Amino acid sequence: MDKSSIVQIIQGFLQYIADDNNYIQILLSERGDIDFQKELFTMIYRECELMASPTPSSQTEFYSVFVLNGSVGLIQHWLKSGLTKSANEIAEIIFNMAALIK
Repeated sequence: MDKSSIVQIIQGFLQYIADDNNYIQILLSERGDIDFQKELFTMIYRECELMASPTPSSQTEFYSVFVLNGSVGLIQHWLKSGLTKSANEIAEIIFNMAALIK
């Protein structure tokens, strides 16, 4: 899957959050369910081929945890700061950071 397709998938998800979906915003907030957040991003990133295989090596597992937690934290910050950047800009940031450590 190419970068444009992956960014578009992530952007669509972020736009869904940004479009005043209070329930999803609450689930993804700092007070939300962290297990839900991680599972959600694991599914998205596996679909986009940004995550390693389901049976990662110990080092790959650490990279995956880093990407997941970093993405959740970035989105929480984005929501908390009032969505000051577009969903596309955040999708690009997430893709670029994940691609660097893949």
